[in-house]
Amino acid sequence: MMRRYIPLYIDVEGLKVVVFGGGSVGYRRAKLFLEGGARVVIASKDFSDEVIKLAENNSNLQLVRVDANVDSRVVEGLVREADMVVIAMNDLKASRRVATIAMEMGKLVNNATDAGMGNIIVPFHAEVNGLYVAVTSLGKTGIAARRALEKIKAVLANDTELLALYNAMSRIKVFMKKTIKDPKDRLKLYFEIEDDVEFKRLVEAGDVEGAYRRGVELIMKHASKGHHG
Repeated sequence: MMRRYIPLYIDVEGLKVVVFGGGSVGYRRAKLFLEGGARVVIASKDFSDEVIKLAENNSNLQLVRVDANVDSRVVEGLVREADMVVIAMNDLKASRRVATIAMEMGKLVNNATDAGMGNIIVPFHAEVNGLYVAVTSLGKTGIAARRALEKIKAVLANDTELLALYNAMSRIKVFMKKTIKDPKDRLKLYFEIEDDVEFKRLVEAGDVEGAYRRGVELIMKHASKGHHG
């Protein structure tokens, strides 16, 4: 049965992530989660120099030497304590063994070697002018997904109208939440502001201050009618 994935951004700060695999892929995955504030364990028979160096410079990273094909009790213990399990081993047999254990325990599993034996995909991702984008092929072709991300980044970086919309609306949202207490009213008003002809004109011209003032004007007009909760 084909897995159904939904896109999510997850705050991993404080979570325990166990990475099985001490090579280059394990290093990249561990570094990603460490940068997000997670507590990381890398479990492997051997560790690359970059992994060892990473552990020396990060108190949130622990290295555990284990053979996933042999040390079943150790593997099960590591998986049981994990909030998330990452599999980044070249050994297919060991990868499947760990994936099976983790899935049976109901863990979140990112399998970098076989996306089908896991339930989390780590996409190619980037931040451009405050917008966060992520692209994945669900394991079919990372090359195409990475190329797609580069194209998206280029488009976003050169879209001055979108940048003006982002900067104006992010400020308008702060003002809106202070002024309009009812979430339903706020939601409706966001779309009214977006569709306003004058607001659109100012955004298209890249006039962030003007667009912000127009947004505030519409909010105050709405509030004056008694729709401020």
